Amino acid sequence: MKKLPVLLAILTSGIFMTLVTDVALAADSAATSKRVSPQKLSSPPSATPTKINPLRAIENKAVRESPVATIRRADITNLEIGTEPAGSWFWRVTVKNTGTASLKMEDIGVQGFNTPSSGMQPPSPPTPSPFVELAPNSSTNIKRTWVRNCNTDGLRVELKDKTTNTLWDTALLSNLNYKPALNQPEPVFIRSIEWDDSNKKWKATVENGSNYVLIIKVYGVLWEQGYMSQDLVGDQTFTLQPNAQATTWWLPASQAQHGDVLKVHKKFINFNSGHPLTVGCSSQANNNITIPNSRVF
Repeated sequence: MKKLPVLLAILTSGIFMTLVTDVALAADSAATSKRVSPQKLSSPPSATPTKINPLRAIENKAVRESPVATIRRADITNLEIGTEPAGSWFWRVTVKNTGTASLKMEDIGVQGFNTPSSGMQPPSPPTPSPFVELAPNSSTNIKRTWVRNCNTDGLRVELKDKTTNTLWDTALLSNLNYKPALNQPEPVFIRSIEWDDSNKKWKATVENGSNYVLIIKVYGVLWEQGYMSQDLVGDQTFTLQPNAQATTWWLPASQAQHGDVLKVHKKFINFNSGHPLTVGCSSQANNNITIPNSRVF
């Protein structure tokens, strides 16, 4: 009989523990359900799409990818003539790159031509162009030797693009002949003639009235009385600086007789070193002296 109360106590205790456990599990399940319940999210604001003009996009791409336009062009800004210290002639041009592209000098053709007062003359001999580049808006001088003939009245210089044979520019100097009718390219004067009757010799003084170095030959022609025959009676050549004078030695004219006429001529010599063409032109005598006579002009 004592075992019945003990059995009831154990059974009551088990029921109580079961109830407690059920309550705890129910509470935990409720909490878990609350934690994992999804939240309702608000929708993000809708973005307005950017409108693209397909034609404008194509134009912008073409501008970015198109090459920069370049212009090949040069001009002559100056043309001048001159002489070397030894008396040879040259001409010189100033060439300016007036385009937008750099120019190689070997692609630039520069050529000079004589413009004679009568007859045809060959172009001045070319010399190689310097192998340099000429940047846009920059200039360079190009110099050429020049065979100046007796009847050269002008000088024409052409500037070309050798890659396309395009004529870019032309420059001209005119009225270069001092006295065309006398074949006198520059003002040169016989200032005096003297005659030594005792030794039958003569001498003359010549003056370079130009701004260039000139090679001048002075020579005498003896005309017999009555102008029946003529003889050369001495000569001398000078390289005269601008505005300078020179006097010849006493030159022999041993065959001279009283009444003969000595005429003194001057000859313009155009010599270019290294060029086979050496041109000389004589002017008419504008001074003469009758033998015997020692007057000074």
